[in-house]
Amino acid sequence: MDLANKILSDPINQWLFNHARKDIYLVGGYIRDLLHGGDISKDKDYILKHNARKIALITSNKFKGTFIELKKDRMFRVALNDGQFLDFSQMQNNVLKDLSKRDFRINAIAWSPVKGLIDPFDGRTDLKNKIIRMISPENLSEDPLRLLRAYRLAAQLGFTIERDTRNYLRKYSSKIKKTASERITQELFKLLMTENASYYIALCEKDKVLHKILNVTNAKI
Repeated sequence: MDLANKILSDPINQWLFNHARKDIYLVGGYIRDLLHGGDISKDKDYILKHNARKIALITSNKFKGTFIELKKDRMFRVALNDGQFLDFSQMQNNVLKDLSKRDFRINAIAWSPVKGLIDPFDGRTDLKNKIIRMISPENLSEDPLRLLRAYRLAAQLGFTIERDTRNYLRKYSSKIKKTASERITQELFKLLMTENASYYIALCEKDKVLHKILNVTNAKI
């Protein structure tokens, strides 16, 4: 089954693409996992040119979910009874601009039924080579939780963190104090639940990132 058929075989995707048509893109981890194979993320991220809030509300009603407005993240979430989260965001200028603001190249891939696969940072090559590579240092600095996410994704997928990316993880490790302890705890828990957790926790410690993380969580307990 090709990528388009895999995506559209999901009833939620099928309904959304029929309803919003050319104004919606599926992005992030769900697309990454479909391309990579293995376990597929249950959660889905959509970016829309228009009416993200309205579409999220309609989707919530259609699939009997709970609508949640995440004002800090400028995102609208639909929590479904089966544990899925559907996140809807308003596009910033255009899809390429939006993808350029994401964390890692493997997560900066989008798909729409009109334009097909959009991969401006060649995330598919990093998937093939099993590499976690940042989009830019600025993107890590703007949301320091992405520092920890690099290790979690590497553990989850069995990937290697690219050298320059690791250098910036070390460089920006002190910025983790800007992140809410609840977000850190959630990401750390996801890392600990992976099969290869011990190796990547040791790597995180070696890079001096874990020390800064534990300082933050201890200070806020």
